[in-house]
Order: sequence, then structure tokens, then C-alpha cells
Amino acid sequence: MEPIHDARGAPGDGHFAGLFAGAWLSRQPAAFRQHLIAVGRRAFYGRRYPIGFEGDDDRRILGIVSGSIGCLTSHRQHMPVLGTIIGPGQWFGMGPQLIGSERILSFVAREPSELISLGDTELWRLREAFPDLPQRLAGLAQLQSNHIAGLVAELLVPEADRRIAAVLLRLCEPGSGKDSLPLSQSELGEMANASRASVSRTLRVLAQRGLVEVGYGRIAVEDRAGLEAWFETSRTVA
Repeated sequence: MEPIHDARGAPGDGHFAGLFAGAWLSRQPAAFRQHLIAVGRRAFYGRRYPIGFEGDDDRRILGIVSGSIGCLTSHRQHMPVLGTIIGPGQWFGMGPQLIGSERILSFVAREPSELISLGDTELWRLREAFPDLPQRLAGLAQLQSNHIAGLVAELLVPEADRRIAAVLLRLCEPGSGKDSLPLSQSELGEMANASRASVSRTLRVLAQRGLVEVGYGRIAVEDRAGLEAWFETSRTVA
């Protein structure tokens, strides 16, 4: 989908602090980061604006400068469900560019979001300056694989209440810049593969312990260390 606003040119490096702090770009030299910003296109999306759909062949690789993106997946004829939420410093949409596949996920802006878009032209210009770009992108693909492995590990946690806690810990991990999420209980249940009743019961327990605060369409992690300790010691099936 076309962004609400699209532009070239970049403000100062401080504007891209969240993008640069991500696991991929933080490992790249300053010259590479600066050139990527110079050739990339800045794209702006409003809340709930679709960015791409499962099955399309959009070849852009997209990095998140600010905001957050929901990644939705579906199985056969089932309706899409929210698989995860990603934020500043993370990248998505690489499949069509790297291996020529169609997209297997759909992406939606969950709040006003700014992205850096690298299409065929931008990647060609980046490779002119950095011929080892394919190897650098392979490193990004490896980070994506690690992230997916982490999601699978969460879903293998047998207790529903601990899966719910694991999702909250991941979404509010250090460096994410997030301790409060625009998130409904049903969406949390989708990501944790847990029933609405399990989510409601678990959040009530966590709130009573002062670990989270639940508001309308928003969940805040109040005590990350306490939530981590609760995850490690709790074995009650919700």
C-alpha cells in the first residue's frame, strides 16, 4: 500500500536514534547507516493504515523509525490473526526482495508510524556504495530467523498464563522504548494463543501484584523485573 506521505531527505541523525539502535543497524558502521538514510524513502502511515498484504509481491524492505506495526498471519481459510507487534529498529517485508517469494504476512500500522523504505532503486544505490550489501542483508535475515524462533518458543510454553506474560515481556523488552502498549485483551490472546478468559484472569492477577496496569485498549508493564520473576516461578495453568 502507498504511504500517506512519502519523502526523501533526512533530518539529523538524532531523529533516527530508534532505527539505529535496532539489532541490525547498531552493528553497521556509521557510514553505512548514514548512506541508508540518504538513499531510503521516508514513509508515514496513520493508525490502522495497511502497509502490505499476504500474497502480494511488494519488494520493499521496511525499517521502523517510530510507531509500531502489527504483523498478521492466517492459516488456510481462517481469518488473519495478530502474530506479533514490532517497533523502532526492527525491519520487515524482506521475503519478496531476498528470495522472490510472495508475502506470507500482512502488515498494519498500529499507531502513527514512520518507516524507511528500501525498494529496488534504493537497494541498488546502496549496493553501489557498499558492494557487500547482500552479506549485510543476510545478517538481517538471520536476526529475523532468531526473532521467529523466539516467537515459536513462546508458543511452546505449556501454561497459558506464562505465555501471556512472555508476550508482554517481549513487547516491552529493554530498548524497545515501550512500557505501555496500545493493545486489547483479545489481541494479547491472539499473540499468546490463549482464550479471552485466560487473558482476563491472568491480567487481573498481574495487576493485583502491581506488575501491569490495564486500561481501555492499553496495557502497561509497571514492574518488568517483577513480571520476569513471576514468569519464572509461576506454573499455574490459566
